[in-house]
Amino acid sequence: MGSPQQPSIGALISRTIVDARKLATAQVDLAKAEVSSQVSRLSGITVLGIIAIALVAQAGLMLTFAVVYALVALGLATWAAFLIVAGVFLLIAGILAAVAYQRAQGFRKPDIAKTELEKTIEAVSSLANPAPSSARST
Repeated sequence: MGSPQQPSIGALISRTIVDARKLATAQVDLAKAEVSSQVSRLSGITVLGIIAIALVAQAGLMLTFAVVYALVALGLATWAAFLIVAGVFLLIAGILAAVAYQRAQGFRKPDIAKTELEKTIEAVSSLANPAPSSARST
């Protein structure tokens, strides 16, 4: 009796491509499930964070007035005290902006991920469309 018939290379490549697509779809579905399970938890955390930031901003405003009135108590005119505090805030903001700008210069495009994606696409495309064989029978 003859041995069982072996599948052709084309059939094997076709099955490999189908399996790769199924695997990619399954991975995307898994990622979606993980993200959706964390969304409600993250939204609660976000609300608490926003409330905390709002309270810190209010406290900062109150501390600013406290510094202004402390300067007034030391003998400065009210307008001068507000001007000094505003100037200090502008100085701090300028320094922070300069630091942020300097750090932003170090960012670059995600070249590695793009290169790897292109390699993957090329590999799958080469499996889907194999190069024609040079030994054709006529």
